[in-house]
Amino acid sequence: MNTASPPLVTVVTVCFNLLKNKRGSCFDQCLRSVQQQDYPCIEHLVIDGASTDGTVDMLQEYERQGIIRLISEPDSGIYEAMNKGIRHARGKYVVFLNSDDFWHDAKAVSASAAALERSGAAFSYAPRTIVREDGSFYCTEAAALGVFPCQMPFCHQTMFTRRDILLRMNGFDAAQYRSAADYELILRILLGGHQGVYVPLNFTSFRLGGFSAGDALSRQECHMARCRLLGESAAKLLQAGSLDDDLWNLLSEKVAAPVAVDMLRCFKDDGPGCYRLRYGLVRKETEESLPVAGGAASRCCAEWRLLGFLPILRCKIRPSRTDFLLLNWLPLLRVRRKRNRRQLFLFFFIPLLSCKVL
Repeated sequence: MNTASPPLVTVVTVCFNLLKNKRGSCFDQCLRSVQQQDYPCIEHLVIDGASTDGTVDMLQEYERQGIIRLISEPDSGIYEAMNKGIRHARGKYVVFLNSDDFWHDAKAVSASAAALERSGAAFSYAPRTIVREDGSFYCTEAAALGVFPCQMPFCHQTMFTRRDILLRMNGFDAAQYRSAADYELILRILLGGHQGVYVPLNFTSFRLGGFSAGDALSRQECHMARCRLLGESAAKLLQAGSLDDDLWNLLSEKVAAPVAVDMLRCFKDDGPGCYRLRYGLVRKETEESLPVAGGAASRCCAEWRLLGFLPILRCKIRPSRTDFLLLNWLPLLRVRRKRNRRQLFLFFFIPLLSCKVL
């Protein structure tokens, strides 16, 4: 029987002048949602930016009650505060829950920690509910890793990440980004080949009206992140929600195989060698309707070997086609996908069959 204690999870909440900004009640809701979790090993670390409106007194009282662990000192902004949370966290996993957001399901931490422990993934992610400032329901958003080249693939309040990965990545780039450092960090994690695990539970309520990830500054900074990590020509293409064969190859070589597979689900043909993001895939869906990409068995490239070492057949999957190569190099069969049509070519150039997919 396994008697080992479950791993500690650190919930990091950053704040500044909650009372002055009339966010006290929102913070209380955030706090209660952490306290109500059914997971036994949680520390709630609150990073305050040296508030001047009485917020510190309120937080110190919570700390005396043992509800939070408080660090209050000046910082340059939200991402420096979040980096401070990474450094001071004691947990194996770290999650950032903003002071005006909350978890509406008591299994948020237990479901995420279990998925991470079971899979060994670097991070977990999940769908979310968006609520208005008064807390009323607005919509539900699904999550999809495959959209990451063009937009935020999931809400960061659903992302539980191994602390060692965050430290290895040097956390958020607080020097260069004021609004999109979370997206830039996710880009670096995915392009570093790290794999995430999907948690099929909608447990996060994200409140509109805060420091919005959809504002002009965020869009500008997301483009800057893609320029820095992928180059200007790639970033320009991705800014329009598109990618081509060359960019597809570049991305699929960098990311984990299941992430590349999910890109196939999230982009559609838009002419020879060009693919457009399926924008309707993520917006306003429920988690039950989200078609989750395959797990570890899903590959962008599969090989069949005789006696375990003799190469017989290789299957290479791309957004627009699937290629089968005999002995790993001899072109055998190509299946090309064009909108609702499939074409089969022998030796990649002799047309065999064309069929319409209804």
